[in-house]
Amino acid sequence: AGHPVLRFDLPGTGDSLGDWDSAGLLSAWVAAGRLAVDCLRRWSGAGPVSLLGLRLGGLVATLVAQELQCAGQPASGLALVAPVLNGRQHLRELRALSDGSSLLSVAGFSMSEELQQSIAAVAPVQFSRAPAGRVFLGMPVTAKSLSSLEAQWAIDVPVCSVPYPDLAG
Repeated sequence: AGHPVLRFDLPGTGDSLGDWDSAGLLSAWVAAGRLAVDCLRRWSGAGPVSLLGLRLGGLVATLVAQELQCAGQPASGLALVAPVLNGRQHLRELRALSDGSSLLSVAGFSMSEELQQSIAAVAPVQFSRAPAGRVFLGMPVTAKSLSSLEAQWAIDVPVCSVPYPDLAG
C-alpha cells in the first residue's frame, strides 16, 4: 500500500547479535527501537510512524514510544497485542508456567536475573499518559488488569481495544 515498514530483531533475539545474558538488555532493546525509528524516518522520508509490539515486544514498543514522546517526536500510533505492561505480573506468570528451575525462559531463551529485574521494574504507573497519538490494544479476553490503563490513555487519545479470544493471557 506504499507504506514504508521496518521489521527487525531486537538484540539477542532472532538473527541479531548478543544473547539474553547481555548486560542492560532491556535498555539495549529500547535503544534499538529508537534507532529503528530513526532509520525508517531517514531512509523512507516518513514523518509519522506507528509502532507494533507483541507480548514483551509490546513493552519495548511502549517504552520506545515514551522516549519518542519525551524527545518531541511522538509516534502517531501504537499497536499492542497481548502486551506486557506490568513487569512483576508478567514474571509471576512466567514462573507459574516454568518447569520449576531457577532460570526463566521465553521461547527457549533463558532470561538473566538482570533482565528479570529490569522487566520487574516496569509498572503501569509509568504509563500515566498515552505514549502515542492513538493506541490499538489487542488483548486476551481475560486481561482485566489493563482496563484502567486503557481508560486512562483514552482521556488523551483515541484507544481501540479488541479482545482476542484465542490469545492466552
